[in-house]
Amino acid sequence: MVLSTISNGSDDQNRLLPNDIKSFEIGVNYNYLISHSLKKRISFHFSYFYITKENLVVIEPLNLVPIQVQNGTDNGRGFDGSLKYSNFMEALDLVLNGYYAEHSNQFSYAYKPNSLFKFIVKSRYFEDIILSSEFYYEGQARYWTFEDGFTEQKAKNIASFYDINARVSYLLNSNGVSLRLGAAINNILDNNTGVFSDVKGRQLSVSVGFAY
Repeated sequence: MVLSTISNGSDDQNRLLPNDIKSFEIGVNYNYLISHSLKKRISFHFSYFYITKENLVVIEPLNLVPIQVQNGTDNGRGFDGSLKYSNFMEALDLVLNGYYAEHSNQFSYAYKPNSLFKFIVKSRYFEDIILSSEFYYEGQARYWTFEDGFTEQKAKNIASFYDINARVSYLLNSNGVSLRLGAAINNILDNNTGVFSDVKGRQLSVSVGFAY
């Protein structure tokens, strides 16, 4: 394990080796048009990936002075996919997204969950108002820190959880100018009780955008 602070120094003893990455991905996309006049379509995507990182470099996230650690090799593999039904019942878009990954090195990909699944329902009214709901499950994640000074690198788990996001937007067109107003409530159930739960706690946001 090689330690190095992020600085402009030239300490060769703590100099990190280049990170060598090799990856492979194969996938398939499929679209089926059910009705051209009603704009009904089914879309499908699936891909499998494999990635190897030599001289893996990770950054200790909780230290006031960022510390880079060179920690061997990581072999990762997984898949991601999506299934979408457009204009279901002439009113709804239904989307199912999924992601899953495994990594051999427990210190890689801090805070990124090993799986993420979403079911999204989007509806449009009068071509101006869009409502969407997102039901999601976020799998277990990890973060790491040093214990006993810099003598032991320790990985810790962040528990999985599920929650709901909801959004609404309104589009107003007038004299060649488009104005979009939006509001969202994220993590409505406030189910994330793990480390740094305030980052993914219940949040309310509003937005305004325009184009001309």
